[in-house]
Amino acid sequence: MYGSNGDGRVYFGMMPEYEKQGYYVQYQIVKQGGTFNENGTWTKDATSTAKGLSVGDTVYGRINDGNGNISYYKVVTVTELETFETYEEYSARVSTTATDIYYIYTDENGDTAYVPKDFSVGATSSINKVSTGLVVQDANGNQYVWVPVDKDSIVYNGTKVKTDGTDTYKPMVQYQAGYSETTQEQYFELIRYEYNKNLNVGSRIASVSSGIASHLLGTSSYREPSLVTGAANYSWVFQASNNQNDALSKYYQDICGFSSATEFGQYMNDQYTNMIESVKEYGGFYIGRFETSLTTGTVGSKLNTTAMDSRTGTETSSNYGNLWYGMYNKQDSNRNTRNPYYGSTTVVSSMIWGSQYDAMLNWALQGNEAEMVYKRTGNHSGSPAKTGAYGVDVMNNIFDLSANLLEWTQEAYSPYSRVFRGGYFNATFAGVASSRNSNSPTYANYYYGSRLTLYLRSSEP
Repeated sequence: MYGSNGDGRVYFGMMPEYEKQGYYVQYQIVKQGGTFNENGTWTKDATSTAKGLSVGDTVYGRINDGNGNISYYKVVTVTELETFETYEEYSARVSTTATDIYYIYTDENGDTAYVPKDFSVGATSSINKVSTGLVVQDANGNQYVWVPVDKDSIVYNGTKVKTDGTDTYKPMVQYQAGYSETTQEQYFELIRYEYNKNLNVGSRIASVSSGIASHLLGTSSYREPSLVTGAANYSWVFQASNNQNDALSKYYQDICGFSSATEFGQYMNDQYTNMIESVKEYGGFYIGRFETSLTTGTVGSKLNTTAMDSRTGTETSSNYGNLWYGMYNKQDSNRNTRNPYYGSTTVVSSMIWGSQYDAMLNWALQGNEAEMVYKRTGNHSGSPAKTGAYGVDVMNNIFDLSANLLEWTQEAYSPYSRVFRGGYFNATFAGVASSRNSNSPTYANYYYGSRLTLYLRSSEP
C-alpha cells in the first residue's frame, strides 16, 4: 500500500508459478460508505495495482485462472496513506538540531538522516524509517529517498577485498592516483561493483590507475568522472578525441552549455568531488523515488521549458527519445535555470552517478528487500508506463528499478559510451535493478530515461 490520500494504491501479488500458468488478479474498489457486490465490475490490469484510493476505501482482490474460475479473496481496507511533516511541524513535536541547510531527523529506531530545511519528511509508518527508505518531499511533490552511507567507509582505505562474498566493507570511491587525504586537492574515482545473485552481494572491482599522470583514471573500462571523446581519453582531463560525443560542440556547448570539452571535463570532476565531500559530511545522499520525468519538447535541447518531476504517475520519456546530454543538462541544478533546484540554498541535483547507484544497491542488500536487487519484475508490457504504476517493482521505497526505462548515469565506458542501469519494459529483456550496460550518449530512444539525485550543500561557511 502506498501513495497519498486520493491517489492511494494497493498492489496485489501472487506466487510466480501461478502467473506462469495464466492466472491473474482482479480487483474491485468500494469507496467509503459503499457496498460490495460480488457480481459487480471487476478490474484487471497489467499492474495488478488499484489506484485512486482514499483512507476508508476497501479493495477486494481475487485470482482468476483465465477460464472463469475464481478463488482466494483478499480484502484490504485503507487505514493509512502517506503523509509528510514540514520542518516546522517536526521541530514542534521533536527536539532537533537544525541549520539554514538541514534539520536532523531521527526515526523510531534511532537512525538519523539529514533533511533539507525546505523539504518535508515522511510521517507515516511506511515512509518514515531510514532502514527501509525514508522519503522526503519538496514543495512541488517531488520525492526522494535517503541512501545512508557509512561515513567511515566512503573512501577506499586499501583493505583487501574478500572473494567469498562475505565482504561488508563497501566504499563508494577511491582517490585518483596522486591524490589522498593528505594532499591539498582530493579527487576521487569510481569503485565499480559487480553483483552476484548466488552470493547475494556486490563484489568490489577497484579501478586501476595508469600512473602516467596524477589525474588519469587510466583504463578503458567502467570509470568516472570521465569524458568520452571517441579516443583513448580515459579521464576527465581532455587530451584527445576522434571528434565524437563529448568532443563535439553540438553536445558540450549547444545542449550542455560549456565552452569546450576541457571545461566540460573539469566541471564533471568538480561536481563529483563536491558530491563525495557532501556524502562524507552527512553520511548519505538522496535518490529520486521515481524515474525522472520529461514529458514535452526535444529532450536533446536545453531550451525545453518543461519542469522535471520525481513524482508518481508522470510520463517518463519524450517522443524524441532520451538523449544522454539532454537528460544530463535537465537534471543539473547548477547550470540549468529551469531545473527546480536552480538557486537552491540547500541541495544540488544531478543525473545519478554510477557510484551512487552502486551505493544504493549495497545499502539495499543489507535490508529485508535484498532480493529485489536481482529480481526481474515490474513493467514488461512492451510499452513504458507512468512512474510508480507497478507496485511490485519497489525496493526500499524506490520504484521502477527492475523495469520501465533504462536509466542513464554519468559513468563512462570505453572511448565511446555512457552506462545505463536497470531493466526496461521489453517483454523478454532479462535485466534487473543491478544490471549494468552501456551505449553511445548520442543514441536516443524512448526506452531511455534517468534518475535524479540530490546532495546537501556544505554546512560550513
